[in-house]
Amino acid sequence: MKGKKLWHLQAREIVMLAVMIALCVVGNTICSHTVPLHAGTAITILSGISLGAGPGFIVGIVARFVCNFFDGQGPWTIWQMFSWGLLAAISGVCFQPVKRQTLLERQRKKKLSIVEVGRQARDSLMILLCMMVALLCGLLVVLLTGKSLDDMVGWRLYAWGGVGLLMGVFFKKKKLVVHPLVMSVYTLCIVFIVYGGIMNFATLVMQHLVNKGEDPMTLQALRALYITGVPYDLSHAIGAAICVFFVGESLLQKMERIQIKYNIFPKK
Repeated sequence: MKGKKLWHLQAREIVMLAVMIALCVVGNTICSHTVPLHAGTAITILSGISLGAGPGFIVGIVARFVCNFFDGQGPWTIWQMFSWGLLAAISGVCFQPVKRQTLLERQRKKKLSIVEVGRQARDSLMILLCMMVALLCGLLVVLLTGKSLDDMVGWRLYAWGGVGLLMGVFFKKKKLVVHPLVMSVYTLCIVFIVYGGIMNFATLVMQHLVNKGEDPMTLQALRALYITGVPYDLSHAIGAAICVFFVGESLLQKMERIQIKYNIFPKK
């Protein structure tokens, strides 16, 4: 995609985007009426990892728009579209491009050495460790400033978690490897922080607009929304992470074969 504008896509690339959008919509619709998982969010992130930030962003915003024809359209649609698109775009930036390999090369590398497995586990633990350190720093700030421990449960939980996620990417210096364990931990963190952080704030804005200013936009109201939003945001993140762990690698391999065969979004 380097040096190529998104509005100059070839027909086969548009078809690839349409297929991924359809998979997101089908996965989201099935899970919303059956199992408490979030396949739509997972496929959005995987699209960003495989296709890149730009195409992944398109998949995210269009897929969420179509999903809401089944889940219900409203003022929240634009926020959800932006959140899904942002998840895919960030994923395309944070992960290494999927290395296109022949089937024989993939079979040879399928049996990873103990050292390689340790490195991939370290990537996952680095993200979690940095988030834990950031949350502890946030807790210390709350205690040293004389605030209540309940203040750490609100928007500060998402803010300090976001700082920890950035620290994990910064200290690693290199992009994350495409591995089920790494992708699932990454999905757990980014869905909770980014999607949950945006949608909780969006709820405050929409309540203020719908009630014509009767509900003031205050930090106390924002804190209450973030506190009540933690259970859903956590279940959303866990559901998406489970989907990525079990189907992420196989889906990326199938997308890889299609990209090689039809030269779709070639890696530069």
